[in-house]
Amino acid sequence: MVAASLAVVHGGSGRTTSKPAGRAAVPPYYVALTAPAYPDVYDGNATAAEVRATATGAVLAKVVPPKPYVHFAGVTAAADHRTFVLVAEEKSHPPEEPPKPGEGPHPYYQPSRFYLLRFDPGTGRVSLRALPAAFIPANAEVHDMALSPDGTSLAADIGPVLFATRLYVFDLATGTQRAWSFKTCAQCNPGSGGLGYGGTNVDALSWTADGKHVAFVGPNRAGWPSHSTVRLLDVTLPGSGLLANSRPVAEPPPENRLSMVMWRGAIITPDGRTVVIVEELANDSKHIQVRDRLLKISVATGRVTVLNDLNVLAGYQYEQVMYSNATGSVLVVSGVRKGKTAGILRGDRYTPIPWDRHIVTAIW
Repeated sequence: MVAASLAVVHGGSGRTTSKPAGRAAVPPYYVALTAPAYPDVYDGNATAAEVRATATGAVLAKVVPPKPYVHFAGVTAAADHRTFVLVAEEKSHPPEEPPKPGEGPHPYYQPSRFYLLRFDPGTGRVSLRALPAAFIPANAEVHDMALSPDGTSLAADIGPVLFATRLYVFDLATGTQRAWSFKTCAQCNPGSGGLGYGGTNVDALSWTADGKHVAFVGPNRAGWPSHSTVRLLDVTLPGSGLLANSRPVAEPPPENRLSMVMWRGAIITPDGRTVVIVEELANDSKHIQVRDRLLKISVATGRVTVLNDLNVLAGYQYEQVMYSNATGSVLVVSGVRKGKTAGILRGDRYTPIPWDRHIVTAIW
């Protein structure tokens, strides 16, 4: 068990201030993964997890990875905003011996483990408890993860980089687990979809409020050719077929301006009615263009609302959705403004929040 005490810092004026209207619409604190350098959101090399105040950015409590782990790679939150799961990783020590003649490269990933973090806002203390080591197999990476709204189940996309992955759901009370996967051809390795970016993505898996459905990015059909879409898995159904137990719910519109479309994030709102997508658009022509778009898509009608269309080459970072209220009418997103920034999107209104340049990623 690891505990940290609350540090209270008073302003010089001694006066209290109320939160702006935009900030009042989100939980009062969040967990940020931080690094001493100026990290990219996909680095996955955070050296601390900090509970921070939304209104001020003040650090309320802090934990570091328990030995032998050296950094945190990802974080996810329950709907009570007090229960979180972190993934911690050891230092990477790839085997020095090359593969034998005729063998392909051996999969390697540094050992990792999930930790349950709880925050008590009354005392300002946090506790950190290791979850079963068997949740993450040897030489496997946690690509995406999402904690259920009630904090009892953890969904995670786990496996070697980009192949033979599976979507797991772990029962945190009993330690039991289920796994789903699919194949796009008879000879293909099993897969579980996902985004495939380095590190652990915080906005690639999501739960509906009933705790029975997990949204993930996968193919629109089992055969070939296929294209990516957001699918909704019913975790109450028997069987391990990821496509058989899920249905497509949303996909971004065709892009005619730029030839390359890549997913950066996709979550379903807790009410199950809206999908929020971050996509990267680019080309490979002489005049390079890279754009980042934040979209809302209605599950019922397929109607697309473009919230942002940003030029990445003009100083914007890729956006990341770190919080959504029940309907998606309030979002916390990083990268909406140039530089290392984050803020609250409520319709057309943007409210910036204090954001430290050492933050790798965060979750509310």
